[in-house]
Amino acid sequence: MRKLVALDKDYTIKLKSDICAGIAPDLIFLPIDTASINLKLNQKINMGEQISAERVSPVSGTVKGLKYCTINGGVKKKCLVIENDLEEKRLKPVSSRKKLTNLTQQEFIAKIKNNTLRQKFQKPFTEVIISGIDDEPYVANEAFMQKKYAREILELLEAIRVLFQVKVTLALKTTDSDVIDSYANYWGTYNDIELKMVDDLYLIGQEEFLTKTLNIAKDHLYLTTTMVYELWVNIKKNRTVLEQLITISGNAIENPQVLLVKIGSSIPWIMANFLTFKSSDYDIYLNGMMQGKLVSDIQNYIVDESLNSLIFMQKDKQKSQNCCSCGACIEICPKHLNPMQAYKKKQKLKCLNCGLCTYICPAYINLRKYIDGDDDE
Repeated sequence: MRKLVALDKDYTIKLKSDICAGIAPDLIFLPIDTASINLKLNQKINMGEQISAERVSPVSGTVKGLKYCTINGGVKKKCLVIENDLEEKRLKPVSSRKKLTNLTQQEFIAKIKNNTLRQKFQKPFTEVIISGIDDEPYVANEAFMQKKYAREILELLEAIRVLFQVKVTLALKTTDSDVIDSYANYWGTYNDIELKMVDDLYLIGQEEFLTKTLNIAKDHLYLTTTMVYELWVNIKKNRTVLEQLITISGNAIENPQVLLVKIGSSIPWIMANFLTFKSSDYDIYLNGMMQGKLVSDIQNYIVDESLNSLIFMQKDKQKSQNCCSCGACIEICPKHLNPMQAYKKKQKLKCLNCGLCTYICPAYINLRKYIDGDDDE
């Protein structure tokens, strides 16, 4: 494994210290398969009500029709439009389970509502590694998740340790002192959960690099703290997660923040109600500047489960130059690839999409565009 690197960051970009609430949108847009629903115009919907096989409503309100919206990745989806009545009427009272360690393995798995997470627990594993690390610069969802829900995360991890009889390790960055402090009051109760500290290096939180750094067994289960909290909501509260954290940051806005939003919220609504811009000349990145997507038109975008951040950066006036064949992109690539093959010869690469080649290029060439097959600079 090639040595990971520390990224240069703009330390003038500072997030608000607490999570901000953005959970009262006028309208919600939920991607659906229209063949699997049976709803009528103006029908009343309760919060938590199942509206398709994989989708529940995050608000209570009224069905207003269908609309094509865009989700992270630029994919257009047909969405059910729900007008929020702002009353948060639940379908039925939700009962909480008092002690998670009293469950059986089968009961634990059966309560997981996310199919991808459920499948993780259906495979054999002898060790669990949890990443509490934000790799993308200016993104802090994992850090804020832990600062707010440290007790809940540890309660769920203890249940996994006891029920599955496995070693559980939580990995944090040495620089995340606030996150470490959030756990401090609970370690006496959950002292069988092992804490590992790692350096603030880019990609260290990803499964491939974290497991190698900590010598984690091959038959491990990898989770993030966001996944762990979702499991806690599923199993402890017996409900589906209806909101998520997104980091809204960058040097083009006055008020960088981590915002709690309803799934299905409109991004233009978020921008209009929660952001103050320094200028109108900015680039927008979905899911980070390194691994995310640069978008030009965000008018029809909505928040789906895969969106973790919106980064607004003042436009870089520096123009790309011709490649000088310095080899910096080859030297930094964690997979030992040659990005110049994609740039000069249009060869496809089995790339991590980490963005380090673009980050390091002294000619300011957006090498990720060529690796992705887009050579229209």
